[in-house]
Amino acid sequence: MRFILSVILTGVISLLAAQEQYAGKLSSVALRDPDHLEVVIKGNNNFAFNLYQQLKSKKGNLFFSPYNIAEGFAMASVGAQITTATEFEKVFQYGVALAPLNGDLGEILSVTPPVNNKTANELSIAANAWIQKGVSLTAFYQQSIKQNFNSNLEQVDFIHEPLNAVKVINQWISTKTNGRISQLITSSDVSSNTRLMLTTAIYMKGSWQHPFELKLTNKATFHTNSKYSISVEMMHASERFLYMSDPQVTMIELPYVYQSDKGAALAMQILLPTSVDGLEKLESQFNMANWNVWSKKLSMKKVNLAMPRFRDEEKIDLNHAMNKLGLVQAFTDKANFAGITGEPDLHISKAIHKTFIRVDERGTEAAAATVIGMNTTSIDVSEPIEMVVDHPFLFLIVDKKTNSIVFVGRISQP
Repeated sequence: MRFILSVILTGVISLLAAQEQYAGKLSSVALRDPDHLEVVIKGNNNFAFNLYQQLKSKKGNLFFSPYNIAEGFAMASVGAQITTATEFEKVFQYGVALAPLNGDLGEILSVTPPVNNKTANELSIAANAWIQKGVSLTAFYQQSIKQNFNSNLEQVDFIHEPLNAVKVINQWISTKTNGRISQLITSSDVSSNTRLMLTTAIYMKGSWQHPFELKLTNKATFHTNSKYSISVEMMHASERFLYMSDPQVTMIELPYVYQSDKGAALAMQILLPTSVDGLEKLESQFNMANWNVWSKKLSMKKVNLAMPRFRDEEKIDLNHAMNKLGLVQAFTDKANFAGITGEPDLHISKAIHKTFIRVDERGTEAAAATVIGMNTTSIDVSEPIEMVVDHPFLFLIVDKKTNSIVFVGRISQP
């Protein structure tokens, strides 16, 4: 009989206004091999762009956390063997033996705020494994999950008390995402065949380095395409930003406060196509190579920036996208996850990602959650540059120290 493994990935970002400068170097976490970690980061970033290409056909806005998704699949891939393991290596472009380094990456990115400081930066990454009572996991898998992902192993009863299991897991998710994601799973997401559910969560609260002034926000036009437009609340800031522009795209980087030498140094990168109807062409060019080229062209400029408040919330079924990327056998009865239970009796039944984001003058608030079910510069002193984000654009939230892409999005209509 084939049994079920579910992986739930959750994430939240909350960014509030403040002013400090980025400084510091890569956190000195005890890595097994920094060179291997670099391979994992590059693989995760490639996965971010490749997944975007699979999801971009969805109409309207789009938002997801490639890092969060990659970490959850990494937890599952630790137990993959033979052809199933090869599939994971194809999709993420590094061997399953390196997948546990996602846990090291999580440790590097994590930021713990000072006690009783509600406005301090925070980035927390958590993982948990929920095991059906009476089911044994291999010693190898238990040790890997505990040590590499800092995950607890907790018993629940999916068979006889499914509603309670769902309640307990949803509560964990809600707690780890500061209440931003709740009721992620329902009783339909578990069955009498569910044997293991893996959950990961990411929560971030940060501060704009250069806040938008609330008094400057005004009504303005946002062109959803060359024929139609809507009225939006347009925010304004006039500061020195990393900026570049070429015939196809304008890119600007909005940093968040960085308060210590540990943890992520995050920034939002906005990519605005030159023409109102240029999003589709920009999306076709949205890949790792071009992103690296654009990023290298960034230089400090004085910019008068206008950009809209925006908000998006959605739920994405990842099954089809992951199949297209090459993770096929893992979703079938031919899957081999013998490294988890000692028997090749698990396969992925579903992969669901839920997201939320809100951007305003106070900053950004965002959340992401995924369910995977398995069945058995120099300073320029020239005149300020005008940048008006008044038509569909792409954006990323990136850790500048490791160059890790944490979130990716598209805003077609704020």
